[in-house]
Amino acid sequence: MIITIIMMVYNRTATNAVVLSVAFQWIMMLGDHMTGIIHNIGNLESKMVSIKRCLKLLEIPHENLDQPRHADEQWPR
Repeated sequence: MIITIIMMVYNRTATNAVVLSVAFQWIMMLGDHMTGIIHNIGNLESKMVSIKRCLKLLEIPHENLDQPRHADEQWPR
């Protein structure tokens, strides 16, 4: 984007100003779209990491409730 803008400024006397202004507007809009795409990809990656962490929690073994938790505790059978 920067190289294109520099070329546009360099050739501002040889080209129509209206065409350059429209091209500049399109370049800036393209930059906004690219920024939005990068933001969305980062957001997607963050959500994927959160899902991976939730799935890791499912791998924790469940507590066996049939046995007493302490040696001195009586468990009704």
